[in-house]
Amino acid sequence: MHKLTHWKVFTAAPHRVMFFAGVAQFMLTLVWWSVELAARYTGVIAPLQTAIPSTFTHAWLMLFGVFPFLMFGFLMTTYPRWMNGPLVPEHSYVRAFLLMTAGVLLFYAGLFAGTAVVLAGIVVHAFGFAFGIQGLYQVYRAVGPRDRRYETQLNIALVLGVISELAFAAWIAIESPLLLQAALRGALWLFLVPVLVLVGHRMIPFFSGSVIPNYTLVQPPWTFPVLWAAVVAHFTLETLGHVQWLFLADAPLLFATLHHTLHWGFRRSLSVRLLGALHIAFAGLSFGLVLYIIQSLALLTTGEFILARAPLHAVAIGFIAAMVVAMITRVSRGHSGRPLTMDNLDWTAFVLMLAAVLLRIVGDVQLIVAASPVQPNLLAAAAWLAAVVPWGLRYLLIYLRPRLDGKPG
Repeated sequence: MHKLTHWKVFTAAPHRVMFFAGVAQFMLTLVWWSVELAARYTGVIAPLQTAIPSTFTHAWLMLFGVFPFLMFGFLMTTYPRWMNGPLVPEHSYVRAFLLMTAGVLLFYAGLFAGTAVVLAGIVVHAFGFAFGIQGLYQVYRAVGPRDRRYETQLNIALVLGVISELAFAAWIAIESPLLLQAALRGALWLFLVPVLVLVGHRMIPFFSGSVIPNYTLVQPPWTFPVLWAAVVAHFTLETLGHVQWLFLADAPLLFATLHHTLHWGFRRSLSVRLLGALHIAFAGLSFGLVLYIIQSLALLTTGEFILARAPLHAVAIGFIAAMVVAMITRVSRGHSGRPLTMDNLDWTAFVLMLAAVLLRIVGDVQLIVAASPVQPNLLAAAAWLAAVVPWGLRYLLIYLRPRLDGKPG
């Protein structure tokens, strides 16, 4: 009976199980990658011998093994609220959580047991991913005809995420480089970027209006076609290797993101940490797009790949990871009966994550790397760990405990 009570607390709301798995995975993935970097740059330990190359292992763990859990934890909480619909059934989100978790564990085991086990883990995880989408779709369908433009587009992005994961599985099965590129680019540009831009468009002005006096809500509908045209174009150009033309896709999206940052009250938001973190994270996409544009123009005019993976990490860490951390902090505090504030631990974690972005970008500037006594990528990994581990341990414990205010969920 005692164990059942703990399980009921843990499964009382979708954000508990999904955030628990996602935050735990966030920490494990960063620990694994830090060990890999230490082996790569210091020689103190031997590099890990894994069934698939470490770079692609890192990519799958971050793109599929971490963020889908965190997306579902947020969306399964907000869909019923946004649409005034029924809650996601417990059996639905628990099933998705268990399958996705089993898939991640199989993936880890397969790194040392062989590609067949890795492939099995990805397929199991993808089934869980699909069941998670089904749970959200049940809410979507139940509310009937009404304004569901956000949810419709989010559903599309989530489906594209599953398709991207299946492309990754197909790459392992048949070793097609094009499938690998499609999987990685699709996960980033057709799944994660659209989801977080849509969530930001829906929620950042709403949150800002509840805090900033005399606030004007700005949610222009033209954002949606610009977003989809840009991400599809970026995905296509990058997947096919035409990266010198990326500025054609990224410049319109940069215009949209800068417009939103300006009109959403970036400067005024900084007076409130929890709100400011969301605005700063959203601005991270603009920063990453600027780097992509500089890189593509340099390739077009000089043929030089001057920034290497700096633009990728500016978007992946500075926008996606930072937005997710800010959103998780808000949801976790609000749905555990705690004040909607970022205390010193939360804020320090967020600032360290921003430091990790800058260090990772510096790690792709060869002149700085050559002059640095310590590889900047190692410092970036250390900043990531210092940010995520204390923050993560705090919230893992919160998901296992009842709400402070005694309310259900």
